[in-house]
Amino acid sequence: MASTIDFPELPRRFYAHSGSSQDRSDWQFLDDHLIQVAKLAADFAKIFNAAGLAHVAGLLHDLGEYTEAYQCYLDRISRGEQVTRGEVIHALQG
Repeated sequence: MASTIDFPELPRRFYAHSGSSQDRSDWQFLDDHLIQVAKLAADFAKIFNAAGLAHVAGLLHDLGEYTEAYQCYLDRISRGEQVTRGEVIHALQG
């Protein structure tokens, strides 16, 4: 069974995905997203005995979303501004 990693308390909340609500009530928190992906990845990787490695990879896969640039990108999307998918590279860090 893969061990879990607790995220430290951050001074603000970061988001993984924006929703349609201006008050952000339907936005997905980044730490929740990473934990969910890590659990899924670990479950899929159990069949070839790589659950631990997959769990860590899941936690790291969107690490670049912990940047001000990516958070501003989500804000722009929520305001309906024209954005180009991929203009903020977030997967490279992960």
